[in-house]
Amino acid sequence: MKILFYHNLIQQAMQSPVTKDISGVLRDTLSSYKPGSTRNLQGHGFKRVCLQLFGPKGHGKSSLINSCLCVVHNLPFTNDAGAGTTAESFATARIEYKLTDTVYIVDNRGLNRLTKDERLELSAQFRNLRSTTPVDWEFELERTVNQLEDRWNNHCTDFIVPVFVHSVDFGSRINIAGTVNRNTEIVPFLRDAFEITGIFPIVVLTKIQAQNIDKAVNTVEELGSQHIFSLDNYTTTNSVRNMETDSKVLSFLHMCLQEADRGIYKKQHLNIQREFIKQAVEQIKAEMKRQKELQKK
Repeated sequence: MKILFYHNLIQQAMQSPVTKDISGVLRDTLSSYKPGSTRNLQGHGFKRVCLQLFGPKGHGKSSLINSCLCVVHNLPFTNDAGAGTTAESFATARIEYKLTDTVYIVDNRGLNRLTKDERLELSAQFRNLRSTTPVDWEFELERTVNQLEDRWNNHCTDFIVPVFVHSVDFGSRINIAGTVNRNTEIVPFLRDAFEITGIFPIVVLTKIQAQNIDKAVNTVEELGSQHIFSLDNYTTTNSVRNMETDSKVLSFLHMCLQEADRGIYKKQHLNIQREFIKQAVEQIKAEMKRQKELQKK
């Protein structure tokens, strides 16, 4: 399983005198990264890579951002993203945080009921049709139309990497266990992310518990995920940094950049602005269809 591969890689690196400082190597790679650089790609037009987080309320999105910030910047832990201490979501808006000059990570309001309307709003985010604004999961076609001009004028040169964050705590409101059997809820979100970005969401499992981690990993693998990371984030009650967690965070980010460059490779010959128009049209068509459904009720 992929998760075991990354775990073993980190353990070997920590035990080997030659690669003892794997964190430093990965941190240096991040600091010098430019979109496409892991594949020596040039002339594609993408200026930034944005790691777009999504997942249910209170499952650790803001905590993951805090962990990434302190590890990448190699500073003591601080609660920059305002992670809460309860199961309720703290973030109510899309807020981007700078990891490097070319890599940003975007916090998001937690999903509520995994409805069609939430799915439409998330699709707009994946299509670069949303700025860093408060997130309302209710369906509203006017919101997309109003933001089109702004996003066009600001030249959408971001490459989106979808990251699905989910707690392994099965007592949470939305459980990933059983999703495969129902083939509902989370599945359409993962499919939309892949169809729009060209990347199957990288999965981060948080709040790890030994008795259910294997079950969660198996479920996510059945959903089609190729890259799964298990991570106990740094928090206000677990703020002392350690080599193992640092290495996991950096390995997660390194994989995000590799996936970004794989996606950029597939899109390098496309005209970015033309692709943006295509994605905007697809979004508006989907939202108009939803509007007609609501009018019939």
